[in-house]
Amino acid sequence: DAVHVAQPAETRPMTRMLLIGCDYFVSQPNTAPVSENNVRTVEAAWKVGMPDTPDTPETVCRVNTIRTAEDLRNAVDEAFSGSSMQDMNICYISTHGVLPEDGDPAGMTLLFSDGRQEGNITPAERREMLDTVSGRKILILDTCYSGAVIGKGVTGLENAFDSPDYLVITSSGAAERSWFWSATADSGTGVGYFTGALSLCLN
Repeated sequence: DAVHVAQPAETRPMTRMLLIGCDYFVSQPNTAPVSENNVRTVEAAWKVGMPDTPDTPETVCRVNTIRTAEDLRNAVDEAFSGSSMQDMNICYISTHGVLPEDGDPAGMTLLFSDGRQEGNITPAERREMLDTVSGRKILILDTCYSGAVIGKGVTGLENAFDSPDYLVITSSGAAERSWFWSATADSGTGVGYFTGALSLCLN
């Protein structure tokens, strides 16, 4: 009799998401509840608004818990572990983008905090973490001065993510602030203008 060998099922591409929001800071104004609302808005919009995505994205949300480079690296590992070259990996960050004292956008960093401890992460450090992830990587930044990460908005800046493996979307240029609205501090409402527009595009 003929022997039939089962063929492995074709591995379907997967979408993984890491959504990070920080609202409470030591050295900068608090933004609550906007960054948390941003994270929830993106999570909900992507799940309902991407009909071409074969499966619901595997999502890891970290709100007011990332403080250090080690925390960020652990979150990247958790969210994108097991990713293959055919997968799509989306990292969304809503927090403060800050400039050094001299105001040079080349020194722009992302500020991560839980309200008690905070740390600054450079674009190069962020790139080094994501370089360990296989597959297509989409980085979405809703932060002030986020264009500095890709060298947009000010001449002479380097693109820290100059690679075909990356697509980077920023809410502002290297010399621009990113804005949000909030009805009242205790209303629980509010979202970044950029993230609000992004969610409309996804829907």
